[in-house]
Amino acid sequence: LQMSKIYPSYFWWKDPEPEVFLNVYIFNITNAAEFIAGTDVKLKLEEIGPITFQEILEHKDVEWHDENSTLSYTVHRRIVFKESANIKGILNETVIVPNMASLSGCSYVADSWWLSRSFSLLLTSFNTRPVTETTIYNYFFNLSDPIL
Repeated sequence: LQMSKIYPSYFWWKDPEPEVFLNVYIFNITNAAEFIAGTDVKLKLEEIGPITFQEILEHKDVEWHDENSTLSYTVHRRIVFKESANIKGILNETVIVPNMASLSGCSYVADSWWLSRSFSLLLTSFNTRPVTETTIYNYFFNLSDPIL
């Protein structure tokens, strides 16, 4: 395909029109305390979503190389929250979700008695739990844990 700055195909390529959407679902744990205490043997989950984001694709820093009829560029992708496609205030909803830092750490050290005891002490000292309560916004953009 030959590109030229004067043809519409160049502008279609540089700033593509097709809209790409990403639908994300979160599973809220509704019986976390009972499950951790052992009174419930299965987690009860509530599906929340879809939470819709849009991918914005742009080709930037376009450089034309006339000597070999090529061009170089940098692809920029942004994901933006699509307010009009979502329930009003959905990012402010509170959810209980797995604490991936503590659960993956426990899984990693499970085969070593010494490491699992040490990791357990670390979790206790930072008061880290296997689940965390947070807003959907924080879960997507700001979630952190003291053990990290």
